[in-house]
Amino acid sequence: MTFRRMSSLAVAAAMAWLLAVPAARAADDAPFWTGNPNATQFAKKGQDRIDAAKASIAKMMTVKGAHTAENTLTLYDEALRQLDAAGSQAGLMENVHPDSLVRTAAEKLSQDVSAYSTDLSLDRQGVRRAPFDPHHEGRRRDAATTCSTSCATSSSPAWTRTTRPAPRSSRSATIS
Repeated sequence: MTFRRMSSLAVAAAMAWLLAVPAARAADDAPFWTGNPNATQFAKKGQDRIDAAKASIAKMMTVKGAHTAENTLTLYDEALRQLDAAGSQAGLMENVHPDSLVRTAAEKLSQDVSAYSTDLSLDRQGVRRAPFDPHHEGRRRDAATTCSTSCATSSSPAWTRTTRPAPRSSRSATIS
């Protein structure tokens, strides 16, 4: 395959990816300080991001049928993106804004983002029960599932196994 052909394919793939990005993302990717919002407006923008994250997780949890990267991981990634944006923006304003009302609103928003992020990390909503296994996309991965790859060598689900690093050489390194 020639370089020209490969570069054409790369450009086509990039264009397809750009066109596949939801239009809704464009609206919330504008600089967050556009319009110089006051404390109430800033808190609302942040709360809207938390609500968008919650809606994305709720949509992911209601998926019927096969769980795929598109209907599971994409929604989870969107929720994390919203939480990351809200938390980062709140953290910045909490530390640098000259208005104490905005700093207080940002601190509250930071706490709200942290609380919801903690709920997700502790799996209080059952997010980890969404049966998606990227190795067997669209198929539930459980102990009875086998395949021809290395995951068939264990009786535990693939995502619960941990990989241990290879042992280091028995020779000790000396510094001369």
